[in-house]
Amino acid sequence: MVFERIGFYAMMQTAREEHFKGGNKVSDKSSGYPKPRVLAVLLGLFGLGLSLLGYNLISVGGSWYYLLAGLTLLTCCVLLF
Repeated sequence: MVFERIGFYAMMQTAREEHFKGGNKVSDKSSGYPKPRVLAVLLGLFGLGLSLLGYNLISVGGSWYYLLAGLTLLTCCVLLF
């Protein structure tokens, strides 16, 4: 078969053995990725801008939407950092 030629069955057997030994966990792989700091900084900047301008909008009798959206982006920024 084609799969036998490329070592598919051997690869699956190795994966099964590693799985039952407790290795190859999702948390092991995800720890190797860098944190999304650039995204967090961008969200923080946009959130700060929306919050400040939203506050100005509220002070002249406008909507609360932009302040809440800015605070939500700032919260996302903190959680990503």
